[in-house]
Amino acid sequence: MKEKFKEFYKYSDNEIKTIWENCIFVFDTNVLLDLYRYSKKTSDEFLKILNKIYKEKRLWIPHQVGLEFHKRRMTLISDLKKSYCDIKEIIENAFSDAQKKVDDKYHKEHPFLDLKEIESEINKCKKNISKTIDKNEKAHPDWFNKDEILEELTKIFDKNIGEEYTKEKLAEIIKEGEDRYEKKIPPGYEDAKSKDDDKKYGDLILWFQIIEMAKKSKKSVIFITRDNKSDWWWKQSENTIGPRHELKREIKNKADVNFHMYNSERFLEYASEFYKEAVDKKSIKEVKRTSRLLEEKNYIMHKIMHSRKLKSPLINEFMMQQKMLSEELLHLIEEMDMDEDFLFEFNRNQERIMRFVDRFANEKSPHPMMFEELFMLQERMQRRFINLMESKEMNKEQKKLILRFFERMNESFIMLMQYTDKEGISEKYSDRVKINNHRLRRSLINL
Repeated sequence: MKEKFKEFYKYSDNEIKTIWENCIFVFDTNVLLDLYRYSKKTSDEFLKILNKIYKEKRLWIPHQVGLEFHKRRMTLISDLKKSYCDIKEIIENAFSDAQKKVDDKYHKEHPFLDLKEIESEINKCKKNISKTIDKNEKAHPDWFNKDEILEELTKIFDKNIGEEYTKEKLAEIIKEGEDRYEKKIPPGYEDAKSKDDDKKYGDLILWFQIIEMAKKSKKSVIFITRDNKSDWWWKQSENTIGPRHELKREIKNKADVNFHMYNSERFLEYASEFYKEAVDKKSIKEVKRTSRLLEEKNYIMHKIMHSRKLKSPLINEFMMQQKMLSEELLHLIEEMDMDEDFLFEFNRNQERIMRFVDRFANEKSPHPMMFEELFMLQERMQRRFINLMESKEMNKEQKKLILRFFERMNESFIMLMQYTDKEGISEKYSDRVKINNHRLRRSLINL
């Protein structure tokens, strides 16, 4: 039975060992670009592994990967450089907003507080933070003028890259892709939802280039990608079983080779064992964290922020707040060494929010149960945080950070509800927000 349906079976340990000893390692665009997102130490360790494979002449990328890498590299470098300015602006706006709220409510007078002194402390704090950001920005690699990562990748992939397809060949693939995507034949059909024009066929092009390389080399293929979509991976419930069985069958039928896949983290772990190359566990953790954040964090927010339906300035402001809250939650996770699942749960909640916003954008009043669903999501997350705090020692500053995060999240939800509510439903949720904030403060005091 296994011989007839081999693609549905996991490889045995011996089969994996044989594949690793003889295969060609193929890398996706996102894996190469992520080298710029890692710390220098982690990037260097990853490149050291790539050099090991390069010396064995078992390293290769499709032409499509090389093309996408060079097209996106400068944009990524620019975004990383710009991020320092963006962070400063976010912090500046947060401080200014807090100061304005205090001034508006108390008119710079308070019987027991020196509000001018507080304002002075806020300004000092802003300057210190700005100096810290500026210092780190100056230490940031100047990849515009000297890019050691590009130099290393150019060396190892110089003669290890596939040939470019002709326009005629690309036209054939696109035509075939239309039929494959309609029938949900992997890979690439998931990109039809989020990419325009011929860009959605990028994964299919690189897949066909992998198959052609496998036909010529007659060697099995291990593909390393950060892409976690279901048109590459065979998923059951929340478990990832392995590569899609359709992919294993297709490459076996066309090239008579085996096909296996890893994400960046797993590849780095197994490669360090296989090549007896010690890799710091912190580097592997960084690769894992970066991969998961990039794949899950931006998908829903990207769709929301680029929706053509969102014409209201207030709705756009809400979406920007959600993006800032996501960044703030990431800071909490780093500050308190928390499980990244908190961030992924927050970002998955954005999908429900998008449904809420889409309904309103189509001039339909959100159903009352949608209001309830939003607050159930928020309250569930708050309970998870309280449980975490009860099991973890926290200092006063960390408690303040958590309280600030939830108060800002609750405020953003209320703003959205008040704007979209046409039937006065949101009033009861305002009271629930006050109760939830009170509960959280009380929990923090009792810890």
